[in-house]
Amino acid sequence: MPGASSSAKRHTLTLAQLSSYDDMLTDALVDRAWYWTTIPKNRTSYHPSRGVKEDEISKLIQTHLIVTPNVDLAEEKLLATDGLRRFCNALRTPQEKADFKQHLRRYMQIYLPDCPFEVSSTNRYTVTTHEASIVARRPIKRNETIKYLSGIQVVITPEEEEVLSSRKKDFSIVVSSRNRMASLFMGPARFANHDCGANAKLVITGQAGIDIVAIRRIDVGEEITVTYGDNYFGENNCECLCQTCENNLTNGWKQPDGVVPVKKSIEDDLLALQGYNTRGRHRYGRGESSSRTPSVTPDLRPKVLKGKLKQLRIADRASTAESSLAGGSETTSRRKRGRESLATPPVTPAKKQKTTQYEIRPVPSLVADRSGSSDAESGGLLSRCAV
Repeated sequence: MPGASSSAKRHTLTLAQLSSYDDMLTDALVDRAWYWTTIPKNRTSYHPSRGVKEDEISKLIQTHLIVTPNVDLAEEKLLATDGLRRFCNALRTPQEKADFKQHLRRYMQIYLPDCPFEVSSTNRYTVTTHEASIVARRPIKRNETIKYLSGIQVVITPEEEEVLSSRKKDFSIVVSSRNRMASLFMGPARFANHDCGANAKLVITGQAGIDIVAIRRIDVGEEITVTYGDNYFGENNCECLCQTCENNLTNGWKQPDGVVPVKKSIEDDLLALQGYNTRGRHRYGRGESSSRTPSVTPDLRPKVLKGKLKQLRIADRASTAESSLAGGSETTSRRKRGRESLATPPVTPAKKQKTTQYEIRPVPSLVADRSGSSDAESGGLLSRCAV
């Protein structure tokens, strides 16, 4: 029994095992779950699994990890999907299956509501493509172990390190400050990028575990960074492009001799302190005082200054008015009557008297009375004439 317990303690993952686990889980739980880019894989021969469906994985994460968190039920549902079930069943020993499920839980926990960070992206180090980064979702105190931002490492030999470097797969290699041995670490902790003035550090826990601990206060929206090593980006990190090196204009951001670095205007600093946003005004400067730098790619619609735009509108209105007057003279000569036609007034139809909408009918009694009285008057006139 003591031999069995000691062998269990000495159990470690190999580079091939950890690489295959991490490639499969980053593909299923990160790339297929609302992520706008892809995580670099450790193996060049890896292809996305056809059995992993984006809608199915996203629905399970949303239902069982975000809305109603239940890690055990979510693990059962995820392992029942086609892609993860095939991969897990292909593992040979129960220990390999247990290691895969434990690594699966590390990636599942990043979607829990109490996770203090989220996976974002940056192109600071790759420029042309985006890679993963870690951004704080809530304020993180100094010396606080960042929950769920953990991983597992495996020691690699110098030969394996050279192979990874030749394949450009050495993005998750760290060097221990105690024994100076290189290790490949996987899990959500691998998404923390390097910075020479990092706000967190890598801490080894247990036999091969890795946690990230904040070394100063980290605000909401701030990227969580660690230090990979003193010579990770060349000698003394001379090729480093981190935020600290950019602010100090050192290493990869160092200016050549004779080149004056561009500094911010004092006016911009004062306006920033006053809390006044001049972004819109400085974007469209006036005259030659504008410091707007043209873009590398031409704009689809050229930007016109407001003063010039107003002048163009006034000129456009004037031109349309002149054209209407010029074209209207010909039409008026044809449509309007000349002075000769005004000598005799035109014949116009008589206007009809407006009546009500009902038809007017004469009253019969009134008509008879009027007709009788008119006959009597006519008879009297005739008798007078006969006399």
